Amino acid sequence: MGEKIKLLLVDDESFLCEQISSNVSWESFGAELIGYCDNAMDALEQMIDEMPDILITDIRMPVMNGLELIARAKQMNPLLQCVILSGYAEFTLAQAALREGVQNYLLKPFSRAEQVGLGHDVPYFYQLFKRYTGMTPKEFRNS
Repeated sequence: MGEKIKLLLVDDESFLCEQISSNVSWESFGAELIGYCDNAMDALEQMIDEMPDILITDIRMPVMNGLELIARAKQMNPLLQCVILSGYAEFTLAQAALREGVQNYLLKPFSRAEQVGLGHDVPYFYQLFKRYTGMTPKEFRNS
């Protein structure tokens, strides 16, 4: 893969972002964690400065929920790959996430193995991106 996939974590429970960032060796999966935010507005501001290739976000947050964040972020980068973290096993939320093109929906609380599983998704997202664009994420960002 060679280049790093840029990843952003967003959850209003900041301890979860810290836990995921410390439990997953992102670099070993070819990813660079460019940061984590505890709300969607901060995440959108960060995306203006540095757009991730993968967004991992909580679904329920104050001010703006994860689905709204994904919709706005995809206006900035339609090829953004997204994963939802949720404490809610509601089918309607999962359906809404699928409509937004979310690739994975992980229920809280999740195990360390499930967190590491997020890292295993990175090569899949990279190949998916390359198949649909004919470019690597870095080539796409620089085009």
